[in-house]
Amino acid sequence: MRANYLAIWLASWMIAALASPAPATIAMFRQGENGYSRGLDTFVRRDYSRQEYNYGGGVDLSIQSSGGPVPVRQALVNFQDVFGIGPGQVAAGKKLTGATLRMKLRTDLIPGSAAKTLFVSPTLIEIPNYGSSYRLASHGEVTWKQREHLRAGWGIAGTELVNGPVIEEDYDSNRTVSQSYYNSDLGTFIDIDVTDIVMECYNGTLSNLGFTIRPDSGGYAAGSFHSNEFETVADRPQLEVSYLDPVASVARPGFGKQWVRRNPFTLGALTQTPTLVDGPTYRGAGLNTFLAWKRPDELLPIAVGEGLPWQFHVSEASLTADVINEISESITNFAGNNGWLVNDEPSFLQMAGTADIVNYLKHNSPKALVYTNAFPIGGDSATYYGNNSNPGYKYSDYLNDIMTRVQPDVLMFDLYPFNAAKVHADLYYNNLLTICHVAQTYDVPYWAFIQAYEKIDAPNLRRLSSESDLRFQMFTMLTAGFKGFHYFGYDLGGWRALIDSSDGSTTSLYDAAAPANAEVQMLGAALRFLESTDVRYIPNSGQTPQGGMPSWSFGAGDDLLITDVDIDGAPVEKWKDGVIGFFTDDDGEKYFMITNAFHGADMSAADALLDFRIEFDPGVTEVLSLNRITGEQEVLPLGADNILRLALPGGTGMLFKYNTGKGFQLNVADFTSDGVVDGADLVDWQRGYGFNGDSDANGDGISGGADFLIWQRNLTDVSPLSQHATVPEPSLLLFVGWLGLAISDNRRKLTI
Repeated sequence: MRANYLAIWLASWMIAALASPAPATIAMFRQGENGYSRGLDTFVRRDYSRQEYNYGGGVDLSIQSSGGPVPVRQALVNFQDVFGIGPGQVAAGKKLTGATLRMKLRTDLIPGSAAKTLFVSPTLIEIPNYGSSYRLASHGEVTWKQREHLRAGWGIAGTELVNGPVIEEDYDSNRTVSQSYYNSDLGTFIDIDVTDIVMECYNGTLSNLGFTIRPDSGGYAAGSFHSNEFETVADRPQLEVSYLDPVASVARPGFGKQWVRRNPFTLGALTQTPTLVDGPTYRGAGLNTFLAWKRPDELLPIAVGEGLPWQFHVSEASLTADVINEISESITNFAGNNGWLVNDEPSFLQMAGTADIVNYLKHNSPKALVYTNAFPIGGDSATYYGNNSNPGYKYSDYLNDIMTRVQPDVLMFDLYPFNAAKVHADLYYNNLLTICHVAQTYDVPYWAFIQAYEKIDAPNLRRLSSESDLRFQMFTMLTAGFKGFHYFGYDLGGWRALIDSSDGSTTSLYDAAAPANAEVQMLGAALRFLESTDVRYIPNSGQTPQGGMPSWSFGAGDDLLITDVDIDGAPVEKWKDGVIGFFTDDDGEKYFMITNAFHGADMSAADALLDFRIEFDPGVTEVLSLNRITGEQEVLPLGADNILRLALPGGTGMLFKYNTGKGFQLNVADFTSDGVVDGADLVDWQRGYGFNGDSDANGDGISGGADFLIWQRNLTDVSPLSQHATVPEPSLLLFVGWLGLAISDNRRKLTI
């Protein structure tokens, strides 16, 4: 056992080392620096009689526009042999994170304070000879008139055109990037982000034929930059390429499930505007996790100040140097991180880049949950795939690709079902069932963004959720096995959400969310440990099932103890129905949850109250209920008719368990309440074993062997035990080993 503690300590040390993000390698290419000699550049000139001039031997690179549609000067820059296995080159198989073209501004040919813009495009045609002349070109050197003087013209080889490089034939305007500069920038480097162009060259989508650099053609603009021939090497053009070694795919089977069990039921809301977000007000909505949508330096201090764990939305779709820096600085500067949301609604074409970020975070933030957010049902193939090239691409394909390519710790999606015209979207239940099925197939928990905003301008009108709307979405999802929610959103641009973005005041939805979230937290404490086995519709008598969810029938969820379930006394009306979900725990104990699915615009929960009747097998005389208000476990005796009658507010549910002597598991064997399951909890359990219920993890009122098994199952923290507790005495360790064997052997006998 002591060897095991040493292994735990070593694992902790290794994870601590991983927690510092590895810096990217930067490869720099500049003519005459570090042995690099493959840089080429020149500029070509249209004006006057200089169409046959070459400036490859000059010390400057000029670009100029005189207000016409075609610039009179354009620069050509090429860094050859950037990729390869030689010293300083970028080898194959790396993950490029950024690329910057740096050019030092020498003179401003048209003085003035107004901004000027240069445009950088990938060159599409090979330029054999950049030249070494200064003015009249030698045979074969590139000029404005011809890309090979006296040989081949621009555009189609063999023609002679007098308008310089031809758009879309000689350079690609669709891949153009731009950068502004000012007269005040004289003597400094202008940095142009050419990441996308260089990535395509590295991946083989483009040939590395250099850059064509042009000024803004909409007015008079010009600039002159130092060239490769400038005397001072440090002032010459430079290409910087940053990259990482390949980020290995990280499969973490069971991590999401264990994370969900170790943490309180997650309730967060998307925050955007720091001036509208107040820590106490945020917490006052019943939220326990802070979700920052960008702006880490402004939003995360709010979470830290309020003592809330925080999760951050990494909005980019590929792993770049900026993403790495943002992750690293957020971890270093702000305590309390426990999760990362990567990208939002990634299409198939974005999944590879999203997976790179996910894997990077799994390596460098190993205790945090890492996930993305999927599209809802109802889109077309182009939405899910990313373009029109795969018309047969279905929603099921999309979700399966999310799980296999991105490999999130939880499957999350967004669904905003409350529009102005309908009670809720027709595909609501269908989407719930689809998410449940895919998540259960890959054995991960499932979360959702829930609708918490009003949109009054077309398209995609949305109403601000009523109290019954909000509860309907949260409690039907709980009944289907969802284990975490984020509100979309807390503050949202000019819209009303939990906060009215126009003045920062709380809305009616905020007032409804606070008590609803408190109830979800109470039930979520137990639902974290349960696995959904089925969810069914409870149609009102004579009502047709809605939304693709099958109706309850005897034996649903492998529950043979419920013999009938119905709604009492309510007139038949569309959506005036219920939902029933079935669950099991790790020991095979059975649970069920009933939710009133009746809701509507401007309806309170009280307005939508329904009475439910559940009839049981005669052998069932009582059931356990987890009080959603107090969190207390209650025994509910059944009448002589073996019927349980419930009056449920609109959109609200109750969680039940068959009374086998074991109650609801409400914690993960963290008996010391320090947020981790470790040796300290084992010591606490040993002290109470057989004497009290202080270390009761399974709700049976005693500290017993079953509680030890729960502790053993959830011992996932790898912090050194010496930091948390006194290492148990050898006699205790022997006792624990004997007890584990005894319990295991007893369970085998019971199974037989």
